[in-house]
Amino acid sequence: MPTSKFTPYRPSKPYTARLEACVSACRNREAEQLMKAPPQSVANPPNKRNHHVVAVIAIAILLLFAAWPSFGQEFFDFPMLPPPSPEPSSDAFVQIAALVAMAVALLSALAAMRRIRKRLEKGNEPMAASTHTPSPLQIGGATRTGKVRTENQDAFRLWRFDDNHGVMIVCDGVGGHPGGREAAHFAAEYLLRFLKRGNPDGIALPDLCESALTAVQKAFAELQISGLTTAIVALIDNDRLHYAVLGDGGLTVVHQDGMVQNLLAPHHALGEAENIITAYLSAKQTFTPRIGSVRVEAGGMVLAMTDGTSDLLDMDWVATDRWRLLELIRTRGADQLCVHLLKNIEAARDEETGAVLHSDNMTLAIAAWPEGGEKS
Repeated sequence: MPTSKFTPYRPSKPYTARLEACVSACRNREAEQLMKAPPQSVANPPNKRNHHVVAVIAIAILLLFAAWPSFGQEFFDFPMLPPPSPEPSSDAFVQIAALVAMAVALLSALAAMRRIRKRLEKGNEPMAASTHTPSPLQIGGATRTGKVRTENQDAFRLWRFDDNHGVMIVCDGVGGHPGGREAAHFAAEYLLRFLKRGNPDGIALPDLCESALTAVQKAFAELQISGLTTAIVALIDNDRLHYAVLGDGGLTVVHQDGMVQNLLAPHHALGEAENIITAYLSAKQTFTPRIGSVRVEAGGMVLAMTDGTSDLLDMDWVATDRWRLLELIRTRGADQLCVHLLKNIEAARDEETGAVLHSDNMTLAIAAWPEGGEKS
């Protein structure tokens, strides 16, 4: 019996050489950065520091005239000033105090204008395309062969670019056709490498996910890969999830308020058996993937699954226990949570017959923002 312990897939050298040869055909798609929309910037108003200083001085002079009515005559007509008294009067003390107060106010105003000018200069710094950043992104995944199949034909790839950007790719080799395992692993690896090259054409991110699937299909044809595979491509850009899907499986968002949003409508024909899909990656078939975008609030989770997992994972339970699951992600990581959930699915048995409930390989990838949101 093959081991069910999760181990990363490492392709053979001939297979890797074929992959490298196909990837090299896309060298002209080099990108300077990954998944970043054209930056927006705040226009910096013209430097008005001199105007502000003049205005402050003018206000100070007006206040000085108001506090000391005789200032104008004494300042502009100083030869007619009476000789100073041997002892300063109480009015002189008041006038000196007013001058000191005006000087302090003027210096405070100048300091305030200097701080304002520094803040305005910061307006030239570029802003992200999305101003909402939920919290540091966590991504993890796992796959298991299960107790029924002898070969794991699932594959997944993950890439966390930074705290706010990441990629999840889940593929399921179609059973009943030779080369399903090779097709799934080739597609997952190629999709990841394609997306790592970025978005040099600046197209919409759901369209970028679709372009990645189209590029893989061309690679299948060039290399004459005989297998078939489903594909889920999920691209996270700050608080937006962009996706493109082919075939079946599951792509689900559990929002921070507990609402469950299923994004994947499987490619099944009406009236046909549920295990018959009408769209997949292959060397010959053309397809129209289902694409879209959705916002994910702080404290939310995104789950990408093959059908072996989505058919058995109770999403209502995930929504109910979401805060405990987010705490596990925060303390132990998303990888460990995926392993834990898949082990539970693999161990589940029918209460009457004792037979295992699963009948397929199981793969699960989770992206979450465990630090955000409020418990409800």
